[in-house]
Amino acid sequence: MAGRPKQGIDYSGWSVDIFDGDKKIDKLLDAKGWKGFGIYFFLCQRAYKVNGYFYEWGYDDCATTARRMGGGISSGTVKETVDYCLQVDLFDKRLFDRWGILTSRGIQRRFWVVLSERRSKTVYGEYWLLKPEECKGLVKVSLFSNAQPTNDHLQGTDNDSPPIKESKVNKKIYIFYGGNMEKMTGKPSIDKPWLKYYDEEVLNKKLPEKTIYEYITENNKKYPNRIALNYFGKKITYGQLFKNIDQTARAFRAYGIREGDIVTICMPTIPETIYVYYALSKIGAIANMVDPRTSKEGIENYINEAKSKMLIMIDVAADKARDAKKKTTIEKIITVSPTDSLPLGIMLKKASKDINSIYEDKKEAAKSKHEKEPKKKDIILDYFNDIKKNESSFSKSGECIPWSKFFKAGKKENYEPYPNYEKDKPLLIVHTGGTTGPSKGVVLSNFSVNAASFQCENAGYDFKREHSWLNIMPPFIAYGIGNGLHLPLSCGMEVILIPQFDPNKFDELLLENKPNHMVGVPSHYGNIIHSKKLKNEDLSYVIAPTVGGDKMDENLEKETNEFLREHNCEYKVVKGYGMTEVNAAVAACTSNETNKIGSVGIPFPNTTISIFDPKTGEELGYNEKGEVCIT
Repeated sequence: MAGRPKQGIDYSGWSVDIFDGDKKIDKLLDAKGWKGFGIYFFLCQRAYKVNGYFYEWGYDDCATTARRMGGGISSGTVKETVDYCLQVDLFDKRLFDRWGILTSRGIQRRFWVVLSERRSKTVYGEYWLLKPEECKGLVKVSLFSNAQPTNDHLQGTDNDSPPIKESKVNKKIYIFYGGNMEKMTGKPSIDKPWLKYYDEEVLNKKLPEKTIYEYITENNKKYPNRIALNYFGKKITYGQLFKNIDQTARAFRAYGIREGDIVTICMPTIPETIYVYYALSKIGAIANMVDPRTSKEGIENYINEAKSKMLIMIDVAADKARDAKKKTTIEKIITVSPTDSLPLGIMLKKASKDINSIYEDKKEAAKSKHEKEPKKKDIILDYFNDIKKNESSFSKSGECIPWSKFFKAGKKENYEPYPNYEKDKPLLIVHTGGTTGPSKGVVLSNFSVNAASFQCENAGYDFKREHSWLNIMPPFIAYGIGNGLHLPLSCGMEVILIPQFDPNKFDELLLENKPNHMVGVPSHYGNIIHSKKLKNEDLSYVIAPTVGGDKMDENLEKETNEFLREHNCEYKVVKGYGMTEVNAAVAACTSNETNKIGSVGIPFPNTTISIFDPKTGEELGYNEKGEVCIT
């Protein structure tokens, strides 16, 4: 069977006289030098490779172009060069302004030399600049018509046409199979036009068939000394992480938790939450994630709904579990302090930092109101009194088991075999936000959580083991436990844990930690771009400033992109789309090329997104409104 046709071309014929008789090139060299010519040449080659005779490009892509070219070329130089090329007609300004493409008569003439030797000679009329007499046999179609262009090879029979990588296929094409020309169906679930952005190697990768515990241990077993968790300055290596997970798994066994049992976790993002989550995966039990801020009655309802046997609770909220043993299916309650993983030195250092921060804020407030400056000793007393007030008397009662005692029980070896992986066996219960009705418990499997992480890893992002990830999203939502935690650990990154996130101090977190990657909601970026503390900060270390959880206002998106560009970040804000039922993100802007204002990008490699008519159940075509179906 013949391979799919490609839009781009494999070579472009540049005249050997280009530097002798082309006045436009002479002007470019005179105004912008060889760097300018290099940028022009690079963009022309992108046009030939990707679409053949045009390149979809905008000023937001300046940083990406500069990064790809290297050699000390800046995004500013790219913008200035493109502006000049438009000025002297090396690129057509009318088509750039109207359609956001870079093309010219010269580019199209070189393209026509190749296209004229092919069986099908179809282009978009709106983009084409050459006169009919210059390209006899050419067929023009409209961007808005059902007819669509293709560039299939003249050579080849049904059996010898060279295969074309899926990543090269343009979304508006004919498909050539077995000698028959078939038009694209117009149904996204069949056409999958987004696959052109992925390499064949990525599309052929198999989704992992293992538990989440096995996935992170196998991915990181060769790097036991690399940092896995950073908790207020305490660094926990991957070797230590796995040791603590294993001990927690044995502790669960010691306290009677077995395969299929459900444990409710009412915790923020602290190391113990991570030990518990992966330990439950190892023993085949299920984690029921609940927000500690939930009311006492709400927590009891979540427990009974899941028929949970054990509750693991942050100690400051433990009073909400006072009646849990009487009113719910809970048999044992484990309480955890946020300080359990912190040595005394780090605790004191954190307290000192918190006190100084509170003192400076109150001093600034007093100054603005022309009030008396606060005394530091009063700030210190208030700080420790607040800690004492937050301590739960119930957490210290005999009805609760402190984490230290629970964890110690796991020191004893347990030789009971661990269950085998099963694809659809439940791993996790997370609860929806209730935006379309009452909050629902959603059951996710090891397979679905790993699949979401695996697809993100292979979507084209610059993820490296040496990178750090700022995790500000809570673990009781799919976005937090999946994209915020499992993804960076699967990649072997250092995950910076923030158990109680204050959006107003997002800038301080960036200054202190300088993370390569971070996830947040749109409002978080509003705080960043208006921060005085970040005014002169070099943000070149930021690689994937990701946003999700809500739609991002287009004006805020533009402002954020401009802020990032001005602070030397090469990347635009990365938007995504997903929901709890599919373990958070299923689509995202995987590169600057797929990142347009207002867009949430493209589906991940193994994901299909389509639109259906809710009344008829029929799949709709492109640009039609209906209900979203994700598979």
